[in-house]
Parts: sequence; C-alpha cells; structure tokens
Amino acid sequence: MRTVLYFFLTLLLTASAFADEPETQEDDTSNSYQITVTADRLEEPVTDKTDAITVITHEEIERQQWHYVNDALRQVPGLVLAQSGSPGKVTSVFLRGAGSSQVLVLMDGVPLNSPYFGGINFEDLTTENIERIEVIKGPQSPLYGSDSIGGVIQIFTRRGSGPAQIHAGFEGGSFQTFREKAGISGGQDNVNYSLEFSRQDSNGILENDEFNETVFSGRAGYNWNNGNSIDFTGQIFDSNAGLPFDFVFLPALLQNQDTTTKLFSTNFGHHNGNLLNLNVLLTVADRDYHYENPENTFAPIQDNASTSYQITFQNDFQLSETNTLSAGYEYEHESVEASDSNGPSLDQIIENHGLFAQEKLEWQHFILTAGARYDHFNSFGDTVNPRIGVAYKFTETSKVRGSYGRGFRAPSAGDLAFPFYGNPDLKPEKSESWEVGIDHYLGSRTTISGSWFHNDYTDLITFDPNTFIAGNVAEAMTQGLELSASVQYGSWNLWGGYTYLDSEDKSTGLQLFRRPKHFGNFRIAYLQPKWAASFSLIAYSERLETDFTAFPSVNVFNPGYSKSDIAFHYQIVPSLRLKARVENLFDKEYKEVLGFPAPGIGAYAGVEATF
Repeated sequence: MRTVLYFFLTLLLTASAFADEPETQEDDTSNSYQITVTADRLEEPVTDKTDAITVITHEEIERQQWHYVNDALRQVPGLVLAQSGSPGKVTSVFLRGAGSSQVLVLMDGVPLNSPYFGGINFEDLTTENIERIEVIKGPQSPLYGSDSIGGVIQIFTRRGSGPAQIHAGFEGGSFQTFREKAGISGGQDNVNYSLEFSRQDSNGILENDEFNETVFSGRAGYNWNNGNSIDFTGQIFDSNAGLPFDFVFLPALLQNQDTTTKLFSTNFGHHNGNLLNLNVLLTVADRDYHYENPENTFAPIQDNASTSYQITFQNDFQLSETNTLSAGYEYEHESVEASDSNGPSLDQIIENHGLFAQEKLEWQHFILTAGARYDHFNSFGDTVNPRIGVAYKFTETSKVRGSYGRGFRAPSAGDLAFPFYGNPDLKPEKSESWEVGIDHYLGSRTTISGSWFHNDYTDLITFDPNTFIAGNVAEAMTQGLELSASVQYGSWNLWGGYTYLDSEDKSTGLQLFRRPKHFGNFRIAYLQPKWAASFSLIAYSERLETDFTAFPSVNVFNPGYSKSDIAFHYQIVPSLRLKARVENLFDKEYKEVLGFPAPGIGAYAGVEATF
C-alpha cells in the first residue's frame, strides 16, 4: 500500500509541471472535456457537475485490455470489488462502503440490480461494445430512486459512426482461456448502428472451476432533422459456471449454475425549443438462474426468474441560459418467481411510482443543484429524499464542491418473502450523506481531484436473532478520503488513486466486512502511433471477514495484497493489431474473498482485424 501512496504523491507533485506539454496523436480526452449524463440526468461536461465522478473511457479499456467491467471498476477511487476466485464467480462491489444492493447499476438506462436480492452479476458483464462507464458517487436517490444509496454506475454501449466496419478478434492463454469476438458498426447521415458478438471460455484454476459465456450487444439509432430521435439497445449475457466448493469449502465436482440476462431499451427524444426537451425511456430486464449439485442429495435444485419493466418520462425546461429545471415520472414493475426443490416457492410483485424534480442554477462562479424525489411502493408505502449540491468555480476548469443528500433502498422480493427469512413488514434502508471536494484541471490533460465523504446508514436489513427473520435492525457508518490524479505528458500517460475508508458496524463496533481501510491503484502507459505498452498496479490493505471453516465460525482479517498487470499492442497495418498481456505479473498469492484463491500469473495473446 505504501508503494501505491508514494506513486500517487509523486504523480500529484509533478502534475503542474506537465500541464502545458503538447498532446500526442493518441492523447486521451481528459475529464475536463468528458460529457456525462448520469449526474443530474443532464448531458454536460464533468466540469459543470457538483458530484464526484469517475469516467472510464473506451480508449482506457482497449489500452489495458480489460475484458470484464469489474476489471475496469477496480481502478475507481472509493470502489472495491471482491471476486470469489477465478473469472465468472460471484463478485461483490462496495462503493464508499455501500454494498452491492445499495449501488444502482445501469446499462443504457436499464437497471441491472436483481429484484430478488438486489445484487449485480458483475462477473457476467464484459466490456465488448462499451463506449464508457460513468461512476457517480454519493446518494442519488433524489433522481434515481431505490438502490442508489452509495451511487450510480452507468455503462454506455457504443454508437456506430462512419463507413461500415467489420471487426473480429481472437485471444488465447493461461488456464485454457479462449475469447472470440466479431461485430459490425457504422453510421451516416441520421443513422447509427453497432452489433457485437463475443464468446469466452476458461477452465479456471481448480477442478470444476470452468466459466463459459456468450454475449450479444447491439445498438441502433435514428435522428430526424426536426429534433426527434430514437435509440434501441439490447444485450444478452448467457453463462455457465462450475462451483468448485460446497458447504464449508468442501470440494464439489459437479456443482454448477446457469445464468441468462436479457436487457432491452428504447429511448425516444423530442427537443423543440427551450421548454420542450422530452425523453421517454422504456426498459426491460429479464433474468433466469438455475443451480444444481447432482452429487449432493441434500443440495436443492434452485430456479428463479425475474422480469423488470420501467418507463421514465423526463423533461428539461431551459428557463434561462443559467437555469434548468428537470422533472419526471417513473413507473417500475418487478416480478420474481423462485423455486427450491427442498422447500416452498416464491411469487412476488413489487410496483413503484416515482416523481422527481431538480433545479440547476449557474450564476457567475456558482453552480447550485437542488432536487427531491417522491416514491410510492406497494410493498411499504411512501418515501421522500432530497439532495442539494453546490460548487464554486475558480476558473472554467477548477472548482470546489459540496453536497448533502438522503438515499434509500427498498426491500427486495427476497427480503420480503424469501421462505423462512422474508418479512413483509420491512421498511426501506436509509442513508444520510455529505461530502466536500475539489477538482482541479491544469491545462487540458492533467487532473487532480479529492473528496472527503461521510455516510450514516440506518434500518439496514439483516437477520434478526430475536425473530429469526429479516429485520431493520442494523446501523453503520462509513467515511473517508479519496484522491486521484492523471497526467498526460508527451507520449506518457499516468493515473493514480488512493482511498482511506473508515467503516463501522454500529451494532458490533467492528469494521464492515470486506471493506479495506486503505486501497489504491497506479497506471502508466507509453503511446506511439504504431504501438503502446502499459503497466497497472492495484493494492488493498487487510479486510475483516468470517472464517466458516472454523467451528464455531470466527472473524479474521484477510491479508492485504497487491497485483500488477502489463499490456502491449502493435499495429502491424491499419487493419491488423497484435495484442498481449500478463495478469498478476509477479504471481502473487491472494484471496479477494476468504477461502477462494485468485488466479496466479497468466499470459494471453491475440489478434484483431478490421475490414
């Protein structure tokens, strides 16, 4: 961890000296010019936001050769992932200490959070056909409703442009890993389109540790000259994973799970003058899950299926050049069916109506956003959550900012009705948060950001030992410091981040599970017109976990670790590129989740062609 902190401090101290250096041909677009839409639900540059924002670009994903979204998210200050072993295994995300069910994840506006227990199948999300990932930190319930206590992660697929291009690629390497992909994209006049297919297969690092996945991703759009537009997106993730461990980490040779997720969205926009800027978004998410362990006669066969429909109306009223009022209505319908061969089944429907409004004022050097949202759930009733953010801009690209807000997470279908556990009388989880920060852009290619945040959580849903069912019985606190910096100097690109996280379970006084106190990352890349090379490092301090191999189980600290990767590509001709990378370069032994070893050193190489 000291190594990461030293790297970050060096990057911070040298940033201003590099601010005015010339750009290179492959220079990234810096955050000062990034247009984002998730924060404030408005299409604006990052410099005009009052939130703490991290943007991961398509160029970064390609350079580092990140094949899964969780690999890219590990670079975000304030965000921790914990994967249960090799690729394809259950992965949890913690954003400023908030858990997976308290972080809203969207793909082109489609909510990915499972209606069953609120978590995300991050292990299934690949980076093919992704344009960028926006991470908005802090409570976003005033605009996005439930599940956004810790923040919002939104993934955007690529819009095609230019003449039609067909591309294909192949990669192979360690652990009998093979990846194939092919796609087509293009756009002209008012039409754009992109379609991508990919397949991944890996044997993992243990017996019955394989992971196989097929992914389809598509997008098409049309813009009329009269201000109307329509976009369609669709994704299918179909995976099968072997689960090498049974109860208390006993070997399991046949245990496996199948997961299929289908996402669809239609976004219609009508823009006619300052007072009519209407967007209508219709989304559908369909999920199917199957689990079985044929060699264990006591293991139940589990099936669950869920479908979510959501329609959102939002209009942005441009009251003046410095005053924008955004208002909208959102309806969501979730249905969950689950069966267990050893017990009763579940059939639950949750509906919600939401109304939201936010006003954004810009006056001289000040930016003020103030808004609130009202939600009515058929499961528990009403909730109102406000938020206010303010920023003062010293210059066009440098500002101090602060915000205060409340958030909530509605009880999921599993929380309300899961056999032997669910409680239909549950209330929503609640949060109250504030933060202060600074964003400083030196020139167009150097960025320094810092945030101090504090979150209080109440009515957290967990097992109540007094009633033996779920209850709103837990409270928690998280607070900490996030620092990040990026420098682009000639052919060199450097990034660094560090997070200090103080967390406490108020009922026990202990640190929250799987939340390290210190973590950070460092990346450096050297870019040339025909080739590029990069090095990346992530590091985590120890994390508190429960050791279930002991009887009775005990809390222990999972040791900290660091992991380094390198990546390289060479452009043979404009239409042909060779790629290679090494993961876990120094073959470190570590476990992101106690009991589940992570892969050792792995080498991969491949080729990509464009026609």
